[in-house]
Amino acid sequence: MSREPRMQTAVWITIFLLEAANIEEDDFIEPDGEVHGDLETIGTLPFELKQIFTRIKQLEAEGLLIASQSKSEKNRKRRQLLFCELSKMKRKIDLATDVFFTSVLDEFNLWEANGVGIAENWLVVTGEAEDE
Repeated sequence: MSREPRMQTAVWITIFLLEAANIEEDDFIEPDGEVHGDLETIGTLPFELKQIFTRIKQLEAEGLLIASQSKSEKNRKRRQLLFCELSKMKRKIDLATDVFFTSVLDEFNLWEANGVGIAENWLVVTGEAEDE
């Protein structure tokens, strides 16, 4: 039995962006990276990108919860379903993260930068991060 192609193949990214757009400033999840001497501060992340960053962090937290549930799940079928959900979520988080950083590169014209990151206080930085 073949599946019918879906007309709305990227509905999830539209939903993701709508969810991000509904995030209020009070609900932002701020980055925790510190700025050190080897990093150059470029500017401050715009509001809309803060929303997208926060939504990605929310999805990562949801993924951690699903991972924890799958580890403790005794029912094999339910565990498999959780694993599939986690796999799907990871792929979507990876793509959303790529879209986010592509947007940062575009917003600040950092296409030739050597490493781009988001540090505490929503600072956009370039350079090599310190090893932890």
